Amino acid sequence: MRKEIMDIYDEIIKNVNVRNHDRYRSNINKMRSLLDISDLDFFEKGFLFWQIQDHYALLRDFDKELEIFKRFVVFVRETDNRYLFWTVCDMTQVLTMRLGGYNKEWDAVYRECKSIEATSNEFVRVKFEMFRAYVGIFNDTRVLIDSKLIEDAIKEIGSIIAKYPKHPDSLFFRLIFYVSTIKYRNHIKEPISDVKERITLEIQNINEALLDTQENVFDHDKLLFGTWHQISAPKGSYYSAYTGLTNLLFALVESDEIDFIEYLLKNIKNYKTSNQRLFRLLEMKGMNI
Repeated sequence: MRKEIMDIYDEIIKNVNVRNHDRYRSNINKMRSLLDISDLDFFEKGFLFWQIQDHYALLRDFDKELEIFKRFVVFVRETDNRYLFWTVCDMTQVLTMRLGGYNKEWDAVYRECKSIEATSNEFVRVKFEMFRAYVGIFNDTRVLIDSKLIEDAIKEIGSIIAKYPKHPDSLFFRLIFYVSTIKYRNHIKEPISDVKERITLEIQNINEALLDTQENVFDHDKLLFGTWHQISAPKGSYYSAYTGLTNLLFALVESDEIDFIEYLLKNIKNYKTSNQRLFRLLEMKGMNI
């Protein structure tokens, strides 16, 4: 990645925690000017499009996100349609587009991506992220999505799990499938006993994965957040188990499945959450982890 992009990425990282809106706007202007560099390669330019789109999404600037989204889609189509997953794989971005009333524009590309066959690990990973992002916002009361669309997206995640059981992040895929199913069942007030049974069968897999050496999968110099390579790279066993389990515990707290949470934490070793929100929620339920 060229120096000009690395410099703006440093500015983006500095703003991650403070989320200063003036810095967002300043970074957008800098990145838009970088788009005019004539010899940008595909992945450099795609990264800039993704980050600009993400910045507009964080600012809830619907109209400008739509404008850059359309440009991003055209850019990808001119190169290789398989990379269209990149344009619709982020939860914040899809949420803002739907808040702005641009769900038809987003969903048209989403439907096109559904029909694209993903066979290599990298394309499977980003296609999974696309479905995960779509399911992730369904119960936001501002943008409730039709139940059939959510059921379909969850089934698509299940299909990825069935087709690619040897993907390096298959454990993560399964755990997020359980998370999505629990959230959806809770939303429509249906039981989750069958899901809990399947989670119980994962305990050994989670324990083994948590013993793996933790790697920094978001190494600043190797995997810049929002690049195709960062989104598509396998995150590894430890990440799959730790992040997947954290998401699962949130879903179970929301469903008030306290007994089952206690059972899991009793039988899953080497897990200690650093997520303060989850820690507080569990503490409120009288649990210490």
